Amino acid sequence: ATADHLSAELTKIIATKPANAVLDFSRLKMFDSRAIGLLTAFRTKLKAEHPGARVMVAGASAMIEKAMKLTRVNEIFPLHLSVPE
Repeated sequence: ATADHLSAELTKIIATKPANAVLDFSRLKMFDSRAIGLLTAFRTKLKAEHPGARVMVAGASAMIEKAMKLTRVNEIFPLHLSVPE
């Protein structure tokens, strides 16, 4: 239900042409295949602009972190405890 909102927010971020991105997942309650697809597309677009760019995830709950590890998404989106980290 929130995938369209996520897509719109990621599009706004891409428009700013950042060199790297840290995505704050601290309030995220659900992580499904559509979210994985949106994040992967976001990473692809960012790396097209900046080949060395990194997209990191911060503040994921234990449940979200487990889902990311089970799907091996954490291998392309490094996990951090907090945004400052």
